[in-house]
Amino acid sequence: MLIKKIERKYISDCAYILKKEYSKKPYNEEFIPKSELKYIESKVKNNEDNCFVAIINEKVVWFCFWSLSYWADGIQWIIEEIVVDSDYQWKWVWKELYFTIENYFKEKNVKSLMLWVENNTNAYNFHLKNWFFKSEKHSIMFKKI
Repeated sequence: MLIKKIERKYISDCAYILKKEYSKKPYNEEFIPKSELKYIESKVKNNEDNCFVAIINEKVVWFCFWSLSYWADGIQWIIEEIVVDSDYQWKWVWKELYFTIENYFKEKNVKSLMLWVENNTNAYNFHLKNWFFKSEKHSIMFKKI
């Protein structure tokens, strides 16, 4: 397995994984044509240094987009998107990928991590088992316009 910064040639693979995974339960997203591709392109265009992919046998199986910010205790890592192809979610891949990238940030003196996750999903349970906690003080809010 190879984890590396995203290259333009991987954008369509990431868009495919995004659409594949978010079209399933519990998300049930309905993508308008090419919106998944435009989403990935915009993330890469606006912050290419913070977009990584994992490749196994020349196939993209995971991608992660993030930003860094300062908070009360120091640098905070904010995961904006982390998606694993479902064909690899139940193998050693998911955990190894996550902890490889977490260790990368520990080495850079990052003090905390924040992410958004849908309740009652495999990802939610994974994060709870790996020392994340659900905030009782904050809510993520959305509004369709």
